[in-house]
Amino acid sequence: DRITQRVLAKVSVDKDYILEEPLLDDASLMVLNKVKKKNIKNMDAGWRLIQKYGKKYKIKSGQDTSIKYYVVNDVFGLGKIEPLLHDGSIDLIRCEGPLKPLIVEIKGKEFRSNVLFNDDDLRNFIFVMGQKLHSKLDKKHLVVNGEVRGFLFTLGIEEKSNLPYFNVKRIAS
Repeated sequence: DRITQRVLAKVSVDKDYILEEPLLDDASLMVLNKVKKKNIKNMDAGWRLIQKYGKKYKIKSGQDTSIKYYVVNDVFGLGKIEPLLHDGSIDLIRCEGPLKPLIVEIKGKEFRSNVLFNDDDLRNFIFVMGQKLHSKLDKKHLVVNGEVRGFLFTLGIEEKSNLPYFNVKRIAS
């Protein structure tokens, strides 16, 4: 966090790619869900809502910054993959379907991650990203491609299984 100088997410890469994100207790999850339901125009407004609901639900000291991490990723970023996009060592992110760990490629080597999507979240992600790419996945268009924020996205639905998938490739700068 730029304001508190607190490290909010860490990565360890050995046999697997493990992303450690802030843990939220029940009260903090309530605040996060309340804030995400609002139509937030900017992070200043989001921060004010976090403070307001934080007082109401009596969150623990320091949890407001952790809640902000998720608001930034989920509301203003690309959700679960947002922290991966900030890791400059990742060249490719691959999702082969719901409940399957995302695969990340670093310098030509693949690692299984601890990040995964359930079916509803993955379908929602594919739908939202399709909108950002100004494309729609349907029976006629089972794959769409496009660029967002310096990454090439390939979104698809497997024809036989009807399972969603995606690939995200960093575009060389």
